[in-house]
Amino acid sequence: MSLDRAKPRTPRFNMPFELSLAVATSRLKNPNHQWFVFDTRAYRVLKALSDLGGVTVRVHDRSPESILRCLVNALDREDRKPSLHELQAIFKAVETVARRLKRDLGRDLFDARPFGELSYVAAQAASRFVA
Repeated sequence: MSLDRAKPRTPRFNMPFELSLAVATSRLKNPNHQWFVFDTRAYRVLKALSDLGGVTVRVHDRSPESILRCLVNALDREDRKPSLHELQAIFKAVETVARRLKRDLGRDLFDARPFGELSYVAAQAASRFVA
């Protein structure tokens, strides 16, 4: 969340809004669906979204290693618990394809084609690397 630069400086609430939509949608489809919140600053989310009290916010420093450590902890309750080593192997597979896609298709990996390819590679790597 941040203030935009144009006057009047207004908070941008895209992420909290998107989080609420994702949680509501997941609860409608499957009441047991698990969701996680990640941020780069401790306590910021809980200050901005006080209704999230009781939710563990996974704080990372934006590095792949830090984010993967948060994922290991977040996924600890799952039946298939990936290790840090397994997540690193998946990350390397996805990173290799992401570099190629950026070179070949342009910089935006969230366009339909690159995102679809990355999702496929991630799923294949997860099947291959996670016990």
